[in-house]
Amino acid sequence: MTESQEHGQSPQKILYGHPLLGDMTGILNRDGKVTQFRAVPFAHVPARFRQAVLLENTNGKRDFTEYGPVCPQPCDPPFLKGEAYGGLLPPTTYTFDEFACLNLTITLPTSLLQGPEANHKNLPVMVWIHGGGLKTGGGANYGVEDCANFVEHSIAIGKPIITVAIQYRLGAFGFLASREIIEEGKQREEPIGNYGFWDVICGFDWVHKFVPGLGGDVENITAFGESAGGVTLSYLIASDGHGRKLFKRAILQSGVGTVMPLNTIADEQPVFNMLYKAIAGTTFFASPSSKVAKLRELPAEKIVDAKLPYTKCRPYVDGVLFPKAWKLDDICSKTYECDWLESILVGDCAFEGSLFRPLYDQVFDMLSNPNYILQELLLTIFGEETGSKIPNILRAFNLEIYASKPVSKLATGLSYITHFIASKIFQIPRAAEDHILRFCHLMGAIIFHTHTYKLARWEGEKKYEIPAYLYHFDKTNPFPERAYQGYSHHFVDLLYLFQNLNSRIAQLDNIKNSHERQVCELNTAQNLASKWIEYAYGIKPWDKDKVGVLGHSEDAGQWVVLTDEEDKAKYGRKLDAWKSIMYP
Repeated sequence: MTESQEHGQSPQKILYGHPLLGDMTGILNRDGKVTQFRAVPFAHVPARFRQAVLLENTNGKRDFTEYGPVCPQPCDPPFLKGEAYGGLLPPTTYTFDEFACLNLTITLPTSLLQGPEANHKNLPVMVWIHGGGLKTGGGANYGVEDCANFVEHSIAIGKPIITVAIQYRLGAFGFLASREIIEEGKQREEPIGNYGFWDVICGFDWVHKFVPGLGGDVENITAFGESAGGVTLSYLIASDGHGRKLFKRAILQSGVGTVMPLNTIADEQPVFNMLYKAIAGTTFFASPSSKVAKLRELPAEKIVDAKLPYTKCRPYVDGVLFPKAWKLDDICSKTYECDWLESILVGDCAFEGSLFRPLYDQVFDMLSNPNYILQELLLTIFGEETGSKIPNILRAFNLEIYASKPVSKLATGLSYITHFIASKIFQIPRAAEDHILRFCHLMGAIIFHTHTYKLARWEGEKKYEIPAYLYHFDKTNPFPERAYQGYSHHFVDLLYLFQNLNSRIAQLDNIKNSHERQVCELNTAQNLASKWIEYAYGIKPWDKDKVGVLGHSEDAGQWVVLTDEEDKAKYGRKLDAWKSIMYP
């Protein structure tokens, strides 16, 4: 997305002759400094529930000036409606296609395509993996994550980069597994399931082969992703990229592997059964191949409309990428055992738990004892042998706990929490508003903060000499949508990182008369982008035993580097509460 697009101006085009792919027509941003090639196909999908195959050409396509299709998905999440950032950015309509969604957007300095610099200067490459819970999202196609202004900022600070935004299959199209799919695919020499992750690996294969023809240095790739994008990169690192050197550095924003624990076939099988029963009326009297064939005939929109359980269709133990279920310590150890990873930068937003807050107004029933449900969830997470420590965990967040009752297994693991909270925990009176916020902080800690902190501060990293740099993004959302304004919520960093909302922020009524606030907003955006770009150039952000904090008005939007204890004292970080969860 460029400012000329948002203001309705007609962008210019550019023709470039790629040494391997042939002629490619791209689109210039408003002043011609940046070029984009959109919807470049990188892989072919032979059929639903099959692994993608790397494309060695552009499939006859020559014009790359329009965004391509994204994977079919539900379109109701607020951040896909633009509620969090003052309305959608172009494009505002999307095409869905599970077979043509494997496309990528390349953004680069135009100088690489013209004159004496053309195809000669090797620039660092940053590969973006979008979030969305592995259920939604489209990267550059969703406007706010478009990299045109991000690359222009890299030129302005004298550290030009190339970005590649990879799309991948989502939901059931990207992650459904079952005994029938495994049986049907046994004759093919390809992994079964986790198709979305393999799509991303295929995207990196494409980058390694074809980005040098655009002036990129494939020995200097930094992968960055938010939420499910960070989860994806975390799992690819832990799995050693299935023997591939995918990238040199990684930035994991609000997402590490165990945010989405690995499912088993037993977890995924009910979804397959549900889908098949919906079209056949029964799950019996059919061979595995005929069942899979029927599901392949089902229109994509029917699968999307099925409203599959939130905790299903996720990464699963496939025996190839993931030989067994991994716990948090496994993710940590395997991350630092990855011999092609040079370093990681990992962090979060201050109030990740606000991800659950908008659900509050959608609830109608009431529970008389919400903390009893919470106690059972925590016992399931930590095990009954640690049940005596649960009151201490709750007290760390100033949450009372009611009298104990016998534990019934209401949850089956951490992956169940989000769905269960949405339907049960928020069903308490409005008078408990403060209680709700404390509860959100607790759930944000359980699902996000403790995982991020433990990965960054894992003691074993000293053995492998792979530095991990920790950051916290504390800037609050300035836009007037009630569910988000004033919170440093999940994905708020995207509003600043890609430089696409600077003009909107500067024009907001609630800050237009405050020069100090406006300076903080714009400084935050520029300093966040600059730090990521510098990291892609191999510049160490700070000492690995320190933490970088960004976004506070009192700091005028500048990075502040502190020890963990200084961060706790200055900004009120709940380190003791996190540790009570990590080591109950």
